Amino acid sequence: RNEFENQVSSRGYTFGTDYKYTNVMTKVHIVCPNGHDVFITPDHFTRGVDCSICTPGGFNPGKPAHFYIQTLSSNGKVVGLKFGITNKPVKTRLQSQQSKSKFDHLVVLDATFEAGSCAYLLEKYVKGVYPCGYVSKNDMPRGYTETISPDFYTPLMNDICSFMNGDLKL
Repeated sequence: RNEFENQVSSRGYTFGTDYKYTNVMTKVHIVCPNGHDVFITPDHFTRGVDCSICTPGGFNPGKPAHFYIQTLSSNGKVVGLKFGITNKPVKTRLQSQQSKSKFDHLVVLDATFEAGSCAYLLEKYVKGVYPCGYVSKNDMPRGYTETISPDFYTPLMNDICSFMNGDLKL
């Protein structure tokens, strides 16, 4: 307990108003230095896991990365698109997201960038241009905020091609 609470303070976090320590495997409420509520096990936090909003998935823009698009299907019909970035193999990311999802996931684009910062800029652009959060958190707890309507498939692919060709400056 002491190690965890010392790390909370030393890493600039504070304790949530309903903070209650039970054990290393029971989630607690802490607040990151940027004011985001973080619900995490003390075990994960002491092993270096940080606020998922400030450091989503531990993405490192200095390493090679992938920008990907998945179709989300239900009963054989595409009902949404999932986009994102990862330093890991896209298949690994897909398995993590699909594990709790109500949808069937299929990777339809895997664009690899030697500079992860390019993938990051592309994702940031997509988040700024397209209305995100198309599917519900209940249907897809991991990654639902990076989902859009399948109606945007063609314009999204056109934007990605323009970016890859150097025609779309971000």
